[in-house]
Order: sequence, then structure tokens, then C-alpha cells
Amino acid sequence: MLHVFSTPVTETRLKQRRDEIANLYKKILDSDVLILTLGLVECWYDNKSACFLNKAPSKALIAENPERFVFCRLDSDDVVSKMTKAIELLNSFKNINIILTVSPVPLEASFHPTGAVISNCYSKAVLRVASDLLVNKFDNVDYFPSFEIVNSLGINAFGEDNIHVRWDVVKHVTQYMIKTYSRNIKSISEVTTEFHTMLSDNRIEDAFKLAQQCLNTDYRNHWIGFDLLSHFYSKKGEITLALDNALKALNISGLNWGILARIGSIYQALGDISHAVDYYLKAIGCPGGDSNVEKYYPDCVSLIKRFHK
Repeated sequence: MLHVFSTPVTETRLKQRRDEIANLYKKILDSDVLILTLGLVECWYDNKSACFLNKAPSKALIAENPERFVFCRLDSDDVVSKMTKAIELLNSFKNINIILTVSPVPLEASFHPTGAVISNCYSKAVLRVASDLLVNKFDNVDYFPSFEIVNSLGINAFGEDNIHVRWDVVKHVTQYMIKTYSRNIKSISEVTTEFHTMLSDNRIEDAFKLAQQCLNTDYRNHWIGFDLLSHFYSKKGEITLALDNALKALNISGLNWGILARIGSIYQALGDISHAVDYYLKAIGCPGGDSNVEKYYPDCVSLIKRFHK
């Protein structure tokens, strides 16, 4: 998110910046983990554009448009409802692992009449309750207690302004998070490489155990385990089981050209050309699919030309 005190720019630069942000968000689908930090429950709603703002409108703008802007103070139901929509949208594309945190940085000021100190306590309490409710609601969501770690140190965790967390504390919390979530877990590329090496060396049972491990421990609720099982059953010639696991992977991953193309190849092996062409076309239409499907599945192009109307 851009800093609320960002300097105004030209319209050309504004559009350029929006494209850069959009491209950044697209990279979420290539990520294994997404960290979402809940920071505020005070916000402003613009009735004209029907959206929430990331900073308060100026007093002059409010005076000129008294019916346009509305101050909102969210409660836990509001936060859970809006976060649920966001997480469900993410999960519709890819069942990514999500880590929730609550910002330990306190409010400097508040639009609520109770004042910043009481409003800050209310805000953090709402966000913490909402975090737990979301963790209980989604299998792919976890909570990391950075808020609790920082506040357990009292005022010693903060700089001279008593607002911003000291850099050494930030470093300590960040390293602890990385250690907690990356312990003995290989990256997806490492797992995939190891799996295919096992298949190439005809270590079939070892490959099967690695795929099962992904399903049961390291990457549970992730598409990679089902995708590896699909490769495993294809190698063994058990095409129906290969298709079943590929479809399960697709159900989790959403738009994934690799899985879509694999399903197309499995249907082709089954002699179901109509479904094969359909999935090949879906794969080509995915990000990265137009340049990779033909490379890894060269016969799909001739198949599409022959049978796609």
C-alpha cells in the first residue's frame, strides 16, 4: 500500500503506478505463503465511488461534500465478514497458506470521541478476536503472535516516540517467524525436483512417500501433493487415479496452466479428445500458459487445430 503522505503525481504516472501494483498482486498466485497484517478498524467510506479509502479525506473536502464521506468504526463481525470475502477470493484461485498478524503499532490519533488510547485498545482487541475467528474458519489460515511478542516487552519494544517498534525487535520477531514456519520444509521447486529425480531413478515407492508427505504434513491443503500423486499414477499407468488427483490439485490451485495441461494430456491418453482440447485451451489462456504449454506438451497444438471448432 502506498504511504498516506505520498506526493501527488501526474495522471500518466498514476496509471503507471496502478499497473505496477496490479502486477505485484498477480505475483500472489506464484507465492507459497501470504502474510496479511491487520492494522486498523477506523476507516472512511466514499459514497460516491462506493469504496473504502486508505486515508481520511481532508476537512475541506468533507465540508464541500457533507453527504459523501462516512466515518466507520469496524467491529469484529465487520472484520471477519470482509476478510472472509478476501480469503475466499484468494482461495478461488489458489489455496495459498495465509499467515495473519496484528500490527503492534498503536494509534497516534483517533476519529472516535473516546480518544486514541481507548480507541487503540478497542482496535487491537477487535483485530485479535477477528484473527482467531478466521483461523478457526479456514484450514489454510494461521495466526502469528507478533503483536503479543512486541507488547510483552512493554515500552522497551518501542522507539522514543512510543509508536514505532525498534528495529532490533522487528528483526528478532521476523527471524522467529521465518524459523517457525520454514523449519525443515523444502520449497515447492525443491520438492518437485526431488520427486521427478526419484521417478527417473525408478524409486517409485520413495516418490509415492514424498507425495504423501506433502499431503499429510509439509504442504497439507496445498495442490502440490495431489499434483505429484497424479504424476506418480501416470508413471504406473493408472490413468483414472492420475486424473482424479490432478482434478483435486486443480480444485485447490485454481488457475494453473501446468495442472490444466496435465489434465488435458490425461484425457488425451484416455481417448477423450473433446475434454483434452478443452483443458489444453484453458491452460493456454492462463498466465504463462501461452508460452509453456506448447513447449512441454508439443502435440497439443496439432490436436487443437484438428479438433477445436
